[in-house]
Amino acid sequence: KAKWKLPTNGPIRNSVCIAPGRILLLSSDGLLYRIEKDSGKVDGFFQTMTGFMGDRQHDYADYFTSTPVLLDSIVYFGAGESIYALSITDGYLRWTFKTDGLVHTTPAFGKNWLYAGSYDGNLYAIDLKTGNLHWKFKTTGKYSFPKGEVSGSPVLAKGAVFFGARDYNL
Repeated sequence: KAKWKLPTNGPIRNSVCIAPGRILLLSSDGLLYRIEKDSGKVDGFFQTMTGFMGDRQHDYADYFTSTPVLLDSIVYFGAGESIYALSITDGYLRWTFKTDGLVHTTPAFGKNWLYAGSYDGNLYAIDLKTGNLHWKFKTTGKYSFPKGEVSGSPVLAKGAVFFGARDYNL
């Protein structure tokens, strides 16, 4: 039997992030919800810059959105064309990083960097503390996906970053 349920104003197209005593949920309504794990009560939320219409799909095959990830009480996620770093304790927005395309990949961490892909065809390495760009990698694109939209979430292993894109390359 379900303990509780929480309706949102948009589809949920990602996984939740578990924080101490809380669940973090990014809904396609453009809100990041902070939910009490035991009661299901919303005890905080953050409105992304996607506006009242919420996050949008790039095309019919764009099923998933960014899953929030947590490191040292800061939650990182993509929504709309931006990447966010938000304190889960006080709701303070630490930084945002703007791209030229939707950010629907789930970020990954490595040393001092956050890695996330965008539908502008770039994989970004961003400083975790400042939100400044460290480097970016441009995909090659393909006839049906000329920007080489990055739809695969990055994975780190042995100092390398791996990701898939719509340019048919890893």
